[in-house]
Amino acid sequence: KIPVPIHALFSGLSKMAMGIVLLSALLTPVLAYYRTAIAVDGSVVKGAGNLTMGGKIGTYTVLLQVLNPPAGELDLLLECCGEAQALAGEASVAINSNTAGPTDSVRSNYKGKGMCSEPGLGELLKQGNPECTYLYSFKDKDWAKYSHTAVCVPEDVCAVNVAGATDGRALTYEVVLQILNPSAGNLVYAGKGGIGACQEGMNQVNAANLSYFNKEEEKTADVFGVKIPLGKKSTVELPGMKMMGPIELLGKCEDQSNTGVLYVFDNKFWDKTYHSMNVTGYYKKQDIARQQKEIDELLNYGKPEKSEPETSKPKLKAFDLAAALSDVAKGLKAKLEDSKNKDSAEAQKAVINQAEKKETKKVASQESEEQEAAEDDEPYGYVPEAQKAVIHHKVTEDDEPYG
Repeated sequence: KIPVPIHALFSGLSKMAMGIVLLSALLTPVLAYYRTAIAVDGSVVKGAGNLTMGGKIGTYTVLLQVLNPPAGELDLLLECCGEAQALAGEASVAINSNTAGPTDSVRSNYKGKGMCSEPGLGELLKQGNPECTYLYSFKDKDWAKYSHTAVCVPEDVCAVNVAGATDGRALTYEVVLQILNPSAGNLVYAGKGGIGACQEGMNQVNAANLSYFNKEEEKTADVFGVKIPLGKKSTVELPGMKMMGPIELLGKCEDQSNTGVLYVFDNKFWDKTYHSMNVTGYYKKQDIARQQKEIDELLNYGKPEKSEPETSKPKLKAFDLAAALSDVAKGLKAKLEDSKNKDSAEAQKAVINQAEKKETKKVASQESEEQEAAEDDEPYGYVPEAQKAVIHHKVTEDDEPYG
């Protein structure tokens, strides 16, 4: 074997190290979690006096933000002293691995008697205590909130009658997208505009650029001329796109390629508790729900169904167009996903037949009610028209003196 020169070995290692550094630089924004944390010994905090205006606990925050660019707004500061010093490092690891849960969970797990404490405003101006370790937790600037997913559909594509069931309508094409994209949840926005603006909007939403499409408005209540803040309301607005209302969604897409319909959905894979994508967790919840349903069906097998007590007929409510459109979409989705209706013609027939059956039942019910009302009004009960004439003739013969 030919020996490898030592300088060549070090050269190879240095290139590998550079590659690892470059790779980590590229992956850091992708793998960034909601928060970042660091545990700092009290002697280090106190020893940074020249940089932090006297080694104070609060001003050390600024130094950490300068040294660690992804560190944003301070989210939590804990002081762990004596035997509880190790808890600061433990909490830091949990936060950086995104297993600590929400900030309130971190407080409940690490703050209390015999554990860490949370310094008040006055204590922030004290010097670092060498017998303590401080946990600094910041919001991560590189964190991306992938809570939405978007698809831009050219109008001539939306105009196609998919599987003989969408009829070229913007509303029903939404169902097709939800079937093709497992992460697409509830529709939160649908807009129409030029194809360029449509594609740019899709890219910005999928890149989690919240400032591009997520607008926040202050909600206030007017009390005797004084506006009381009630919080913020988030709305979706995209440059170059006009939001479509329920009536427009129900209309047909035009057969043209220079305009598009932008659909923005809730991302079903987004975990709101841990502020991150969790595909495995989503499917695990689905499996647990399905298994629980199967268990319930087995436990209730053979048991008579509970009859609901009769109640007075509910008052008629105003027609809710949004709810009606949602029902139409759900029904269509079920028909498209049903293995029995894979053939487009069969799917279309199934939808039409189901609608006809409902209408037939409705008409039959109305006729039955009318017949019952007629029976109550007739002196001889309900009698067909032909028999009415015979009865009338008989009564007339009895009354006449000569028949």
